[in-house]
Amino acid sequence: MVFISAPVGEVVSALPVVVAPDGGQIYVGGPTKKVTVLGSANGGFIKDIDIAGDPVAMAVSADNTTLYLVSTSADHFLSAVDIATGVETPLAAYTAYDLALSLDGELLYVTDPANEQVVVYSTATNEELYPIAVGAHTSAVAISPDGSLLYVANPGAVTVIDTATQTVITTYPAGFILLDIAAGPGGSYAVDLVNDALITAHLVSIV
Repeated sequence: MVFISAPVGEVVSALPVVVAPDGGQIYVGGPTKKVTVLGSANGGFIKDIDIAGDPVAMAVSADNTTLYLVSTSADHFLSAVDIATGVETPLAAYTAYDLALSLDGELLYVTDPANEQVVVYSTATNEELYPIAVGAHTSAVAISPDGSLLYVANPGAVTVIDTATQTVITTYPAGFILLDIAAGPGGSYAVDLVNDALITAHLVSIV
Protein backbone atom coordinates (compact mmCIF):
# COMPACT_ATOMS: atom_id res chain seq x y z
CA MET A 1 0.00 0.00 0.00
CA VAL A 2 1.38 3.42 -1.01
CA PHE A 3 0.32 6.84 0.29
CA ILE A 4 0.61 9.71 -2.21
CA SER A 5 0.44 13.36 -1.22
CA ALA A 6 -2.06 15.69 -2.87
CA PRO A 7 -1.80 17.87 -4.88
CA VAL A 8 1.95 17.28 -5.26
CA GLY A 9 1.54 13.61 -6.16
CA GLU A 10 4.68 12.43 -4.38
CA VAL A 11 4.92 9.07 -2.63
CA VAL A 12 4.91 9.78 1.10
CA SER A 13 5.18 6.26 2.50
CA ALA A 14 4.65 2.60 1.67
CA LEU A 15 3.13 0.07 4.05
CA PRO A 16 3.28 -3.73 3.96
CA VAL A 17 0.01 -5.41 3.00
CA VAL A 18 -0.81 -9.13 2.97
CA VAL A 19 -4.01 -11.02 2.19
CA ALA A 20 -5.12 -14.08 4.18
CA PRO A 21 -4.80 -17.40 2.29
CA ASP A 22 -8.59 -17.77 2.18
CA GLY A 23 -8.93 -14.21 0.89
CA GLY A 24 -11.22 -13.19 3.71
CA GLN A 25 -9.05 -10.62 5.45
CA ILE A 26 -6.44 -8.01 4.57
CA TYR A 27 -3.63 -7.12 6.98
CA VAL A 28 -2.09 -3.66 6.70
CA GLY A 29 1.05 -2.75 8.60
CA GLY A 30 0.86 0.71 10.13
CA PRO A 31 3.56 3.24 11.08
CA THR A 32 2.29 3.41 14.67
CA LYS A 33 3.24 -0.07 15.90
CA LYS A 34 0.05 -1.77 14.80
CA VAL A 35 -1.45 -4.02 12.15
CA THR A 36 -4.94 -3.16 10.92
CA VAL A 37 -7.23 -6.02 9.91
CA LEU A 38 -9.78 -5.29 7.16
CA GLY A 39 -12.49 -7.37 5.54
CA SER A 40 -11.62 -8.07 1.92
CA ALA A 41 -15.25 -8.02 0.75
CA ASN A 42 -15.85 -4.35 1.52
CA GLY A 43 -12.62 -3.14 3.09
CA GLY A 44 -14.40 -2.65 6.40
CA PHE A 45 -12.41 -2.25 9.59
CA ILE A 46 -12.28 -5.37 11.80
CA LYS A 47 -9.65 -4.56 14.42
CA ASP A 48 -6.15 -3.30 15.19
CA ILE A 49 -3.40 -5.54 16.54
CA ASP A 50 -0.75 -3.77 18.62
CA ILE A 51 2.85 -4.91 18.07
CA ALA A 52 6.26 -4.00 19.44
CA GLY A 53 7.55 -2.15 16.38
CA ASP A 54 6.53 -0.77 13.00
CA PRO A 55 6.01 -3.71 10.59
CA VAL A 56 8.09 -3.79 7.41
CA ALA A 57 7.24 -7.28 6.09
CA MET A 58 4.41 -9.72 6.86
CA ALA A 59 3.09 -13.20 6.03
CA VAL A 60 -0.02 -15.08 7.18
CA SER A 61 -0.03 -18.78 8.08
CA ALA A 62 -1.97 -21.22 5.90
CA ASP A 63 -4.67 -21.64 8.56
CA ASN A 64 -5.01 -17.87 9.04
CA THR A 65 -4.20 -18.06 12.76
CA THR A 66 -0.70 -16.58 12.86
CA LEU A 67 0.79 -13.41 11.44
CA TYR A 68 4.55 -13.52 10.96
CA LEU A 69 6.22 -10.15 10.76
CA VAL A 70 9.50 -8.32 10.56
CA SER A 71 9.37 -5.06 12.48
CA THR A 72 11.57 -2.22 13.66
CA SER A 73 11.44 -3.41 17.27
CA ALA A 74 14.92 -3.38 18.80
CA ASP A 75 14.02 -6.33 21.02
CA HIS A 76 12.90 -8.74 18.31
CA PHE A 77 12.99 -8.03 14.60
CA LEU A 78 11.06 -11.23 13.85
CA SER A 79 7.92 -12.30 15.67
CA ALA A 80 4.74 -14.37 15.44
CA VAL A 81 1.39 -12.85 16.36
CA ASP A 82 -1.67 -14.86 17.35
CA ILE A 83 -4.34 -13.19 15.20
CA ALA A 84 -7.21 -14.10 17.53
CA THR A 85 -5.61 -12.92 20.79
CA GLY A 86 -3.08 -10.38 19.52
CA VAL A 87 -0.30 -12.00 21.59
CA GLU A 88 3.10 -11.39 19.99
CA THR A 89 5.87 -13.98 20.45
CA PRO A 90 9.49 -12.97 19.71
CA LEU A 91 11.31 -15.37 17.40
CA ALA A 92 14.65 -13.70 16.69
CA ALA A 93 16.63 -10.60 17.58
CA TYR A 94 18.84 -10.42 14.49
CA THR A 95 18.26 -7.83 11.79
CA ALA A 96 15.69 -9.65 9.68
CA TYR A 97 14.65 -7.87 6.48
CA ASP A 98 12.00 -9.91 4.67
CA LEU A 99 10.15 -13.22 4.89
CA ALA A 100 8.20 -15.72 2.82
CA LEU A 101 6.18 -18.86 3.56
CA SER A 102 6.50 -22.14 1.68
CA LEU A 103 3.41 -23.03 -0.35
CA ASP A 104 2.37 -25.72 2.14
CA GLY A 105 2.80 -23.22 4.97
CA GLU A 106 5.15 -25.49 6.90
CA LEU A 107 8.32 -23.43 6.52
CA LEU A 108 9.09 -19.75 7.02
CA TYR A 109 12.08 -18.26 5.18
CA VAL A 110 13.63 -15.13 6.72
CA THR A 111 16.48 -13.07 5.29
CA ASP A 112 19.27 -12.19 7.73
CA PRO A 113 21.39 -9.50 6.00
CA ALA A 114 24.01 -9.10 8.74
CA ASN A 115 24.93 -12.78 8.62
CA GLU A 116 24.49 -13.16 4.85
CA GLN A 117 21.98 -15.98 5.11
CA VAL A 118 18.37 -17.11 4.94
CA VAL A 119 17.06 -18.65 8.17
CA VAL A 120 14.42 -21.37 7.96
CA TYR A 121 11.75 -21.79 10.66
CA SER A 122 9.13 -24.45 11.36
CA THR A 123 5.67 -22.88 11.51
CA ALA A 124 4.45 -25.82 13.60
CA THR A 125 6.81 -24.96 16.47
CA ASN A 126 8.03 -21.45 15.49
CA GLU A 127 11.55 -22.74 16.11
CA GLU A 128 14.61 -22.13 13.95
CA LEU A 129 15.53 -25.19 11.90
CA TYR A 130 18.69 -24.16 10.06
CA PRO A 131 20.35 -21.32 8.14
CA ILE A 132 21.12 -21.34 4.43
CA ALA A 133 24.34 -19.47 3.67
CA VAL A 134 24.02 -17.12 0.72
CA GLY A 135 27.36 -15.34 0.95
CA ALA A 136 25.96 -11.88 0.37
CA HIS A 137 23.93 -9.20 2.12
CA THR A 138 20.45 -10.68 1.75
CA SER A 139 17.44 -8.39 1.48
CA ALA A 140 14.13 -9.41 -0.08
CA VAL A 141 12.92 -12.97 -0.66
CA ALA A 142 10.16 -14.54 -2.78
CA ILE A 143 8.91 -18.06 -3.45
CA SER A 144 8.18 -19.26 -6.98
CA PRO A 145 4.50 -19.93 -7.79
CA ASP A 146 5.10 -23.69 -7.82
CA GLY A 147 7.04 -23.52 -4.55
CA SER A 148 10.13 -25.22 -5.94
CA LEU A 149 12.47 -22.23 -5.85
CA LEU A 150 13.27 -19.42 -3.45
CA TYR A 151 14.61 -16.19 -4.95
CA VAL A 152 16.81 -14.06 -2.70
CA ALA A 153 17.72 -10.47 -3.56
CA ASN A 154 21.33 -9.44 -2.92
CA PRO A 155 23.35 -6.36 -3.85
CA GLY A 156 23.75 -6.77 -7.60
CA ALA A 157 22.56 -10.39 -7.74
CA VAL A 158 19.70 -12.85 -7.35
CA THR A 159 20.43 -16.09 -5.48
CA VAL A 160 18.24 -19.10 -6.25
CA ILE A 161 17.60 -21.78 -3.60
CA ASP A 162 16.13 -25.21 -4.33
CA THR A 163 13.42 -25.67 -1.69
CA ALA A 164 13.56 -29.48 -1.98
CA THR A 165 17.21 -29.63 -0.93
CA GLN A 166 17.40 -26.21 0.80
CA THR A 167 20.64 -25.44 -1.04
CA VAL A 168 21.81 -22.63 -3.30
CA ILE A 169 21.77 -23.77 -6.92
CA THR A 170 22.86 -20.58 -8.68
CA THR A 171 23.49 -16.87 -8.29
CA TYR A 172 22.59 -14.56 -11.15
CA PRO A 173 24.41 -11.19 -11.51
CA ALA A 174 21.78 -8.48 -11.71
CA GLY A 175 23.93 -5.41 -12.23
CA PHE A 176 21.85 -3.25 -9.92
CA ILE A 177 20.99 -2.99 -6.24
CA LEU A 178 17.90 -5.03 -5.41
CA LEU A 179 15.49 -3.60 -2.85
CA ASP A 180 12.58 -5.97 -3.44
CA ILE A 181 11.73 -9.03 -5.48
CA ALA A 182 8.59 -10.92 -6.50
CA ALA A 183 8.04 -13.99 -8.66
CA GLY A 184 5.40 -13.52 -11.32
CA PRO A 185 3.01 -15.96 -13.05
CA GLY A 186 4.81 -19.14 -14.07
CA GLY A 187 7.84 -17.98 -12.12
CA SER A 188 9.01 -16.10 -15.19
CA TYR A 189 9.79 -12.70 -13.76
CA ALA A 190 11.28 -10.96 -10.77
CA VAL A 191 10.17 -7.40 -10.12
CA ASP A 192 12.48 -4.94 -8.43
CA LEU A 193 12.19 -1.31 -7.36
CA VAL A 194 15.53 0.48 -7.60
CA ASN A 195 16.14 4.21 -7.56
CA ASP A 196 12.60 5.01 -8.74
CA ALA A 197 12.80 2.43 -11.55
CA LEU A 198 10.80 -0.75 -12.08
CA ILE A 199 12.95 -3.57 -13.47
CA THR A 200 11.97 -7.05 -14.67
CA ALA A 201 14.27 -10.04 -15.11
CA HIS A 202 13.50 -13.36 -16.79
CA LEU A 203 14.05 -15.90 -14.00
CA VAL A 204 13.65 -18.97 -16.19
CA SER A 205 16.94 -18.09 -17.87
CA ILE A 206 18.62 -17.88 -14.45
CA VAL A 207 18.04 -21.54 -13.58
